[in-house]
Amino acid sequence: MSEPAGDPPSDVEFVEAADLADLESEGRKLLNRRGHAIALFHHEGAVRAVDNRCPHMGFPLDEGTVEDGILTCHWHHARFELSCGDTFDPWADDVPTYPVEVRDGTVYVKPEPIRRDPPAVHWAERLEDGLERSLRL
Repeated sequence: MSEPAGDPPSDVEFVEAADLADLESEGRKLLNRRGHAIALFHHEGAVRAVDNRCPHMGFPLDEGTVEDGILTCHWHHARFELSCGDTFDPWADDVPTYPVEVRDGTVYVKPEPIRRDPPAVHWAERLEDGLERSLRL
């Protein structure tokens, strides 16, 4: 992500998350902002933020691995596209992602997940898909 000059974001919904240099050297950071456990990653020159709970069974994603833009949960090997949270596995749901901004060497995150559809629509589609594929828990 580019690093625009200026003051911290004026949008009060974004909150300070990490020093960019620290995140670059560590590769990841776990944070809690406004009641959300968020796994922050620096991978392939980009900063990404995802919900820290694996949507499959809730295990911490900050303890997973990231390779070629794919985040893998170590407990059941659920895989997610780090850039958008989409899952590669039909038995796991997509992981929620969070908007991120980098300004003056500081990473800010908006602790409100990005949603493509309202929850009722999302879960109805997941249920229909699971029934069609005869997926089991």
